[in-house]
Order: sequence, then structure tokens, then C-alpha cells
Amino acid sequence: MYDIYPGSIVDVTTLKNTLKKIEAHGMENYTLVMDRGFFSKGNIEELVREKIPFIMPATMALKSVKELMSSVQKDIESPEYLHKFHKKPIFVKPVTLEEKEFKINGYCFYDPKREMDEKSTFYSRLYDMKEKLEETAIPGWRNAAEVFKERAREMASFYSWKKIDDHFKINIKKNAVSQRINRMGKFFLFYYGERDWVECLTYYRERDIVEKGFKVMKNDIQSLPLNTNKDSTTKGFIFVCFIGLIIRMKLLSMMKETKIIEDYTVESLLLELEKIRKVELQNGEVIVTELTRKQKEIMEKLNLCA
Repeated sequence: MYDIYPGSIVDVTTLKNTLKKIEAHGMENYTLVMDRGFFSKGNIEELVREKIPFIMPATMALKSVKELMSSVQKDIESPEYLHKFHKKPIFVKPVTLEEKEFKINGYCFYDPKREMDEKSTFYSRLYDMKEKLEETAIPGWRNAAEVFKERAREMASFYSWKKIDDHFKINIKKNAVSQRINRMGKFFLFYYGERDWVECLTYYRERDIVEKGFKVMKNDIQSLPLNTNKDSTTKGFIFVCFIGLIIRMKLLSMMKETKIIEDYTVESLLLELEKIRKVELQNGEVIVTELTRKQKEIMEKLNLCA
């Protein structure tokens, strides 16, 4: 199912109506798998008070989360926390986050491979941004601080700078970089209810399927931009897009199962099949145009009929 909201919603009170709709369909055992945007004292307090099961990653915005991360880093690589997830090593340590308003359990995950990938990406961006900033000419009529903030964006906290003539002299802040590096490969998942670490990580990772579905709707099915003027038209258009998404995802699943995806993308497969035509003759008889070798191969593998 899907629902339509007027803008980005990060308030638990709005979710209550969605939960009522889910329960109206007969669903009783459910868990909300939420993103970091919902992680706040107010939201967690309300979820716990309402006894709504959830799985949610933490942000570093709360002081208590930062302190918990510092304490966990001391022994997260201890052999007692070593496990395997999808045949890859991962360290998992049970943790508890305590605030005056609530107390919730969770797990700290440390993925060594993810740490290496994150470090490589971060160091590359750190170097490239430093070069870009030092090459930037500061217009005489503009404030240097504003130019720096505009160009550095989310990387700004990792640099100190001074203006020399009309250019920046950039230095990298060692402490800021160290703090960011120390957190790489590590993340918290908190939950309410009865969940082991495998369930928490599996359900959270499955969010990727939903995220990919949104990307398919936006890019491949071209649901955006919404060139509609009335609510009724918008709702109808999104409904058609949703049906299209179901068909496309089912087709993608069939292509993976039959391994035909090794030879075709969804687009190239549809392009090949759209050449098939049904022709109605003068006497009312309907015939199908002759299939090519590729079309026959696709139809046989996917167990389709023209």
C-alpha cells in the first residue's frame, strides 16, 4: 500500500493515522522501520509511550548518543562481538540509550569493509574539496566567509582558512577529521519490542528495496515532475505509476530468477517485446506478428505468451 502526505513528515503523531489504516486491513504484528529523520527525543518518547514497535538508526545530534559511541569504540572489536552477516564479518555489541524521558535498547554495528570504503570516499572528497577551495578566486565585492561556506558546503567543518590576496589558504582540521574517521563503519540501530541483532539489521537493510522502488518510480516510470493541477488528477496519476511500479518490479524479479537479466536490462527487454503486434483482419480474426528469435527466447524463459 501507499499513502500521500503534503510534504516531508517526520512527526510520529502523523504516523498514527497510517497505523490505523494498517490495523484496519487486519495487520496486527507490525514494526515501523524508520530513517534517521525520525530520530529525536520527542519522537522516541512518543513511540515508546504508545508501545509502537520500531527499528531506527541514530544520528549523532544527541549528546547521549555521542557519549555512547565513545564508550562503545573502546572494545567494539573484541572477539566476543564478532559475527557473520551474509558471510561477511561484522561486530555487534548490545547497547542501551538512556534519557530522562525513555530507555531503549539497540545494537552498535561495526563493519570493517564499510569502514574502508567510507574512509576512501571521505579522504578523496577531503582532498578534492581542499584543491577546489584553494583554486577559487574570491570576488572583491563578496564576503570571503560567505564564499567559503557556499563552496565548502557540508565539508566546511573540516577546514580552517585565511584569505591571501583573492584566494583561500586552506588547512585541514585534524581533530574534526579524526572524530569523523573514528565513527566510520559504525552505526547504531535502536528498537522497541523483542528483536535480535539479525532481525534488526535484516529489516533495516530491506529498506533499500523501498528506496529503489521510489527511484524507479521517479526516474524510470517518470512520475516526477508532477505536472498536475488538481488533487484528483495527482492521485490518479500516482495510482497508475504505482501499478506500473508493481509490474516493473515483478518483471525485474522474473528476470533475476531466470538469469535473463545477464543479457537484458528492463528497458532493452521491453524495447524488444514492444515490437510484437496483434493484427485484426477484415474478417475479425486476430493474429500475432511473427516473433523474432530474441522475442521467442525471452517469452520462453519468462514463461509468457503473446
